[in-house]
Amino acid sequence: MDTEMRMMFNAILEEMDRMEKRMDQRFERMEGRLEQLQHEVNACKLERESISMLIRHMDSLEEHVEGLEERMEGCESRISKWGRKQDKNLSLV
Repeated sequence: MDTEMRMMFNAILEEMDRMEKRMDQRFERMEGRLEQLQHEVNACKLERESISMLIRHMDSLEEHVEGLEERMEGCESRISKWGRKQDKNLSLV
């Protein structure tokens, strides 16, 4: 009976050892997947931040272009007035 009990106990210990190894392998795979997901999340965050920065820069450029267009319209109107004044002066000569 003592030998039989030892054999059963050893069989149980061996099975527990096999289960522990399988669980360790699963945990290692899960840790690898988790690490990969973390890298992907970080890449997504970086991409989102980059897009936000580009949108802010684009908005800034649009405001700058609008300001330049306003200045250009002012210059065109002054040039037009100057041209009319020159035409008037030439007609007097």
